[in-house]
Amino acid sequence: MKKQKKTSVANRCRTYLPWVLFFSALVVQGCLPIENCQVFPLNVSIQASPTEGPLPLEVHLAADGEGYSCGCCSGDSTHIVAYRWDTDGDGVDDLEGADLKEFDLTFDEPGEYVVRVTVVDSADDTSWSQVTIRVDAD
Repeated sequence: MKKQKKTSVANRCRTYLPWVLFFSALVVQGCLPIENCQVFPLNVSIQASPTEGPLPLEVHLAADGEGYSCGCCSGDSTHIVAYRWDTDGDGVDDLEGADLKEFDLTFDEPGEYVVRVTVVDSADDTSWSQVTIRVDAD
């Protein structure tokens, strides 16, 4: 008959305690992998009203965006820290700021304008959206 080796409670605790502490820390931090975890990337959409009309055309522009978030890791979410607006379609940001989520803009020249908003989050990631505004001569 094989003799069983007895281990003391102290030895068992020393063996398992590091693992218990490790997994406890993951649960507290919210980073334990969870089945069906949803990840929501940084995104933005742009609203313009109106999108066409005669000169001078006053347009209300608004950006609706959310930072990155993970349904599994509560510590991995971000928030939007800046809005960058290219209002004339030339690829250069004309307005930038943390408080430029929405504003009114008057177009004084006829033509089509591609207005683009880029959002920057607290991890320095970016996302953008654009809309075309058509301004008629009359």
